Amino acid sequence: MEVLLKLVEADGQVVSRDKLLLDVWKDVVVNEETVSLSISRIRTALDESAREPRIIQTIPKRGYRAIAPGKRFKVSKGQMAFAIVSILLLIVTMLFLQVQSMYHQVSDAGL
Repeated sequence: MEVLLKLVEADGQVVSRDKLLLDVWKDVVVNEETVSLSISRIRTALDESAREPRIIQTIPKRGYRAIAPGKRFKVSKGQMAFAIVSILLLIVTMLFLQVQSMYHQVSDAGL
């Protein structure tokens, strides 16, 4: 999954095997075949052929690139603030309901 994410994050640019090895397998010693195996597994999962790629294209001697890069979108400060406030309200509501439930359990046990 991380290999696929790195390709999509590159937004259509070629990502070398070395770059994938450094980014995905930071502290693990692996060889270039690991990248090939990962790409093969991704293609199998996506029902894709290396000969007729729809998502991942092999660029000989250079690396791989996502043919259909992820769409980027911008979020305004107002949208971000709204999202944060909504999440906070949800958390506060959940906490309130949890405390209320605990209070009723204690009250019912005392009767």
